[in-house]
Amino acid sequence: MYCRNVGKLVKETISTRWQGIKFFEHVLLVISIPAKFDDRAKDTMRKCFHNAGLTNSKESNKWEKRK
Repeated sequence: MYCRNVGKLVKETISTRWQGIKFFEHVLLVISIPAKFDDRAKDTMRKCFHNAGLTNSKESNKWEKRK
């Protein structure tokens, strides 16, 4: 529920300030996920952000690991 509301707010704010923007083409989200999360937790986060409409694929390979 939280991610869904954040997703809605992000999209509304962006579309209000920049009319005609294509969210998945023009917007880059940088989301920090703790390094100590295991693969299952990361997968859960990925699904939550997809369900919130912030990614266009549940299986997105654009999630990067940073050190």
